[in-house]
Amino acid sequence: MANSIIKYAKGAITLFAVCLIGIATAATNGNGDEKEEKEVKEAKTTLQSNFLVNKDTNFSPRENVNIDENCDPADTKSCVYQLTSDGMSNIPDQPSYTPAEIEQFESRGWIEPHPNSNPGLYDD
Repeated sequence: MANSIIKYAKGAITLFAVCLIGIATAATNGNGDEKEEKEVKEAKTTLQSNFLVNKDTNFSPRENVNIDENCDPADTKSCVYQLTSDGMSNIPDQPSYTPAEIEQFESRGWIEPHPNSNPGLYDD
């Protein structure tokens, strides 16, 4: 009889241990609620405009420009830059760009001064 009680106790302890292992494995964050991690991917959109125009403290993207009427010769940077094919696929789409970004884009060959543009500010 003592032998069957020992077997019963060993079986109960083993079952209890297996249950504890199962609960510990299922509750990965310690409170029983599994939280699913979601991968957040930042969408990279590229600039859809053909030109960047000098607006004094920033440069704005434009689809069309009128260099003859809208360039005021009041700055040292080009009034209008045109995007190269590399620029179309590498320059991020944003409302404006700093002079430092313009220098970086130009050094990478992503933009170049429009052939009819002179240093100045774009008025429109």
